Amino acid sequence: MAGKSARYIIGIDLGTTNSAVGYVDLADASPEAIHIKSFEILQLVGEGHIGKRFTLPSFLYLPDEKERLSGTLSLPWDKTPKHITGEFARTRGLDLPGRMVSSAKSWLCHGGVERKAKILPWGVDDVVEKVSPVEASSAYLHHMRKAWNHVMDAPMEEQDVVLTVPASFDEVARELTLEAAKEAGLKNVTLLEEPLAAFYAWLSYNEDRIESLLKEGDLILVFDVGGGTTDFTLVRCNISQGKIQLERQAVGDHLLLGGDNIDLALTAKAEKALGKELKPLEWQGLLNQIRAIKERLLEDPNKESELVRIAGRGRGLVAGTLTAEIKRTEVLKDILEGFFPEIPFDEPLDTKKEAALREMGLPFESDPAVTRHLLRFIKIHGQGVLPNYVLFNGGALKPEPIREKLLNVISSWAGTKVKALTSESLDLAISRGAAYYGLSKLGLGLKVGGGIPRAYYIGVKGDKGESKKAVCVLERGTEEGSEVEVPRTFKAITNQPVSFKLYSSTTRKGDSIGAVVEAGELHELPPLVTVLRYGKKGAQKEIPVNVRATVTAIGTLELFCVSSQSPHRWRLQFDLRAQEKARAKTMPQENVIEGVRVKQKQSTQEEALSPADKKAIEEAERVLKEFFDGSKKGMSLTKVLQDLIGMEKNLWTLPLLRAITDILLKLEKKRALSPSLEAQWFNLTGYTLRPGIGDSVDPWRIKSIWPIWFKGLYFPNELSDRLQWWIFWRRVSAGLTPGQQEQIFGQISKVLFSKTKGKRGKRGPKTPKLSNEEKKEILFLVGALEKIGPQNKVNVGELILEELAKKKIIRPQDPHVKAKIWLLGKIGARSLFYGPQERTVSPNIVSRWLKRLRTFNIEPSQSFFRAMVSMARFTGDRARDLTREDREDTRLWLQALGANDELTRPIVELVPLEEEDRSYSFGEELPLGLVLED
Repeated sequence: MAGKSARYIIGIDLGTTNSAVGYVDLADASPEAIHIKSFEILQLVGEGHIGKRFTLPSFLYLPDEKERLSGTLSLPWDKTPKHITGEFARTRGLDLPGRMVSSAKSWLCHGGVERKAKILPWGVDDVVEKVSPVEASSAYLHHMRKAWNHVMDAPMEEQDVVLTVPASFDEVARELTLEAAKEAGLKNVTLLEEPLAAFYAWLSYNEDRIESLLKEGDLILVFDVGGGTTDFTLVRCNISQGKIQLERQAVGDHLLLGGDNIDLALTAKAEKALGKELKPLEWQGLLNQIRAIKERLLEDPNKESELVRIAGRGRGLVAGTLTAEIKRTEVLKDILEGFFPEIPFDEPLDTKKEAALREMGLPFESDPAVTRHLLRFIKIHGQGVLPNYVLFNGGALKPEPIREKLLNVISSWAGTKVKALTSESLDLAISRGAAYYGLSKLGLGLKVGGGIPRAYYIGVKGDKGESKKAVCVLERGTEEGSEVEVPRTFKAITNQPVSFKLYSSTTRKGDSIGAVVEAGELHELPPLVTVLRYGKKGAQKEIPVNVRATVTAIGTLELFCVSSQSPHRWRLQFDLRAQEKARAKTMPQENVIEGVRVKQKQSTQEEALSPADKKAIEEAERVLKEFFDGSKKGMSLTKVLQDLIGMEKNLWTLPLLRAITDILLKLEKKRALSPSLEAQWFNLTGYTLRPGIGDSVDPWRIKSIWPIWFKGLYFPNELSDRLQWWIFWRRVSAGLTPGQQEQIFGQISKVLFSKTKGKRGKRGPKTPKLSNEEKKEILFLVGALEKIGPQNKVNVGELILEELAKKKIIRPQDPHVKAKIWLLGKIGARSLFYGPQERTVSPNIVSRWLKRLRTFNIEPSQSFFRAMVSMARFTGDRARDLTREDREDTRLWLQALGANDELTRPIVELVPLEEEDRSYSFGEELPLGLVLED
């Protein structure tokens, strides 16, 4: 870790609510004398006033150009800063909530949005130049680096930096954190889990008397509830040869639950007391006030209450102001009962999961009871063993009544008094512990380790292929951070999807690195599927490689395949925490793809296919080759395949479908032989690859088919080919990137918005006139392009309304009208099928559309009702939802047209999307074995 030129080890707590910097001077550090200090961060604390604070509030203020150039926001290192972070940003946001970014760290781990897109502040119209979650996180780090460089004698970018992340951060969030650090100018960065950093902070104060505080077998629970996340970690104390050895035993699941949720709950209660449904900006302003009031009330036991104020619409300034009293006793009661309730130890874990509110657009945990999540952690990850010590950390646990309540709950489970370890500062512990961790890596402090509790193996083919083999790549007890090279040469196939199978074992002992064992004796983990790019031509080639492996401090196994005949080096990263969580909960693998979590019931295509399926696929490949060679004319291809597989095509599972897709992709050029073959290829390939996501190799498949969009049809004058062309791209649309979807929409819009009929161009034949059937399929494709920009969706919606307005009676039974109604429901949908949340159309626009629709003469139908419900659906995210009044008006209107209560219930209640809703949204039935979750 340590760079030769580094003078300091710097620990950075990049927090949801507050950030901090701890550091140690290596010139003044030894095992006998360790001096960890907290850095006072220069920041704007008022207009024109610079001050020092030990924490940098994690808020970003976006000033307008006039304010930026006024000189009142000047920093010592930047006279006209583009953004302001810290204390002034937080206080300024009370007055201008539409220009303040908060909770960027929570957005960083939100897979339902494009985390590199400029989406913050969330729910604010584009009146400000927004920033992405990565940019906001980078801005905080950039400020801390500039503040450090302004007063310290060695640039931060040249020092060793330990940057903390929640233990529950997934691989994507960790990589984005590193990207933010790089954008901020930091070079030598190591990631460390926050609960572990909190424990290291406790060690930094107590290492000289650790033997008197802990004994053999002691189990310490690190209980960390910050602004955005809740993390649990168990550390066990062992004694070997008279010396303390500390080993991390378990790490909890990802929980987007913390101080933000408390603030949201208190804000919702205050809104009711105000007696007014607030608009998104008003809500954000109230939330900012409540956050500050809560902190003041909980910090000062003598303060009984405070008033919250929201400017109303009265004629006078005072007369138009709404006020509500926030009492300390009620705040404390709401927190203790709502978030830290007493839970009996024997309470069943399998409780029904309800949809979670998303007032800030974030997918918070549906169950706010932190104690219930703790109980799950202890029973599943801790195997039911209760800790005898608790170390609290995080700003949400600063109030003493909360810590007392939690100790009582845990003690009731244990049947004995559980003690709390004293933390010197909940605000500064993470940054101080991060710096101490850096020292421990140099042998200058106690270390939490003990090595990994499992051995890891990578799957290889047996000598004769008759049995599964695996090679040990990491031994049990390997210290985190150490890199090893496997003393074997492997062969890797390049430029095609390959699966790296990973295995683990807690029972096998004595397997050295490089040992070959039977895979059947090991626990199989979900594989990693990737493509090893090699050579300019991209030809498939088998090359010899060596394998190097390391386990990081954040729970990832990194394998490096190093070519032995070229400089190529490929990095494969397995998230061990995610694997072990899935193992503990007997849950399947989860992948994050373009804003959607895709759960697979089978881990790999090969493993999911039965011997009978594999035989059927072999026969199917023979039949498909003969068919597309043109030697099987007149054959009903779908019927033959159904007979071979032994089931109707709507029953084909995802692995079966993708196996057929892979055969068809190899036959793509055969579509040039005849119009019928081209139509058949698009029809079957689109069906087997739908919806373009769901399998780990789908991104590669989408990349393979994308050039077809530019090649176009071989027989463009054939209506059947054109119909299958549009259907094909609609079916695979979920796998396309936003840029690819925009390209497709750009071509379609020329047809949608064109006022002219088919005509002959300067070159080429006359453009065919679109039939109603083809127009319908184009409309279905547009509705499937959920990643296009909201403005494009608005343009389409306005066009549809103009066309519907021309009809005296709107009859959804007409297929073309039905397609337009469906498309309007898709364009204005509050919950997207797979697209990121920021791509939804503004609720104000959708409200206007619904009001206009109420003036039309419409013959009611189920398809019409479903489209309207899609547009008015309640999501819990104020930035996407229509107002309560608009939703109620829509519900009453639909019921007057004949819709029943159950059909309209999602308009007024938070109802999770059912698979039937998703299939309707997609336009056809989804493949078996594919489960999409919000």
